[in-house]
Amino acid sequence: EEFVGTEADGWMAEQFLGRHMKAEESAVVMHAIRERRTVFFNHVEAGRFPLASEFHARALMAVPLVVFGEVIGAAAFLHTTSPSHFDDDMAAKATIFAAQLGSLLEAGRLTQTSREERRRSEILADVSRALHAVPDAAAAMDELVERLRILLNASLVCVLLCDEQSFAVSAVASENPSASSLARSRLEGKAMRFASDLAARAIAA
Repeated sequence: EEFVGTEADGWMAEQFLGRHMKAEESAVVMHAIRERRTVFFNHVEAGRFPLASEFHARALMAVPLVVFGEVIGAAAFLHTTSPSHFDDDMAAKATIFAAQLGSLLEAGRLTQTSREERRRSEILADVSRALHAVPDAAAAMDELVERLRILLNASLVCVLLCDEQSFAVSAVASENPSASSLARSRLEGKAMRFASDLAARAIAA
């Protein structure tokens, strides 16, 4: 329901970067996304498209960005002086550009996914080796929790074990050793009741 300006170049680019826009504020972009095709409007009347008026656009064009069959956004083009700037030829070129960009984004996503899968596999292999190498259950738990924290990119991981009806902190791992001690001391009273309730819900689910 919202667009975010991630890249821009040219006229008033600095006003576009990082900007959050509701769907109704960017009607041309929304039209391109819903239709899943390139659209353009020439001789734009002042007030017809509020955002276009803000950027002093006389002509507009938008093309959806499709990645793996899913529309993830759009590229928008505007001209401030030529009211009949865009035509079918430009729309065709923009469509080709968007397809190329979509392929590039997809390739980047697949590369990132592949790296993440490799990272996870290496961590899981480390866990397996560590558990076999550490005979003591408490030490094995500490090793497991630390590897789990790295696997999930978490700042802090706490493991609670259930003894009959109550939970107790079994192991803690954090980026900062002092945070581990702080977490253990904080997990008492209300904080422990909250953590126990959360753990009980997870088990029930």
